[in-house]
Amino acid sequence: MTRMRVEDKSNDKGYFTNMPRLILVMSRTPHDFAFYQVVKEIAGESGECYVGTEDLAKLSKMSMGQVSKSRKYWIEMGFMEGEVRRDPNCAQKVFHLRILDVWAQNTTWCLEHAKISSRIAFIESLHTVKASKPSPGEAKPSPGETKKNKKKNRRSPSADAPGAASEEDGIPAVIGSVPDEWYVDTTDASRFPVPAPVQYIDSTDPSRLARRSSR
Repeated sequence: MTRMRVEDKSNDKGYFTNMPRLILVMSRTPHDFAFYQVVKEIAGESGECYVGTEDLAKLSKMSMGQVSKSRKYWIEMGFMEGEVRRDPNCAQKVFHLRILDVWAQNTTWCLEHAKISSRIAFIESLHTVKASKPSPGEAKPSPGETKKNKKKNRRSPSADAPGAASEEDGIPAVIGSVPDEWYVDTTDASRFPVPAPVQYIDSTDPSRLARRSSR
């Protein structure tokens, strides 16, 4: 029987990282996911990742402290294994990380949680989402701004009248009302009487100057 040995030199996996869906599900934060992805990309299918903590932080775009937290998490969860040792050509000891085979667990989880609602329920049971707090840069409104907002949002009785414009109609609601007597018909000439013509005095007329002096 003739045997054939085939060696794959295409290096297909050198251009992408094949990730189990379970990794995203089990990640507590985006930092955990990014760290796992970087380690798997460096280690490959059956290799090791022995890049230093500082370089892993740069590749994962996180702090060195967060690298230590994510590394500890994945090792404790059984998705990675690692040990600290010094290679013959290295001056310092570094972590040697290896990706463990979790494809069987990944397949089981995908079959059990095929629906989106089931996946969401599973994630919510693992991770509790905390309400976000306002950042230090988001200042609270001053008392003056609060009063202005109350005045601005106050509705007048005319705004609730039949046929009044509303914001739901896409038209800003009118705040306050103007009495009808305030409106002026600009086409009514009687409301705008023509002023009397102005009489100008010729100061160069001697007779008028003499008359003023006789007074």
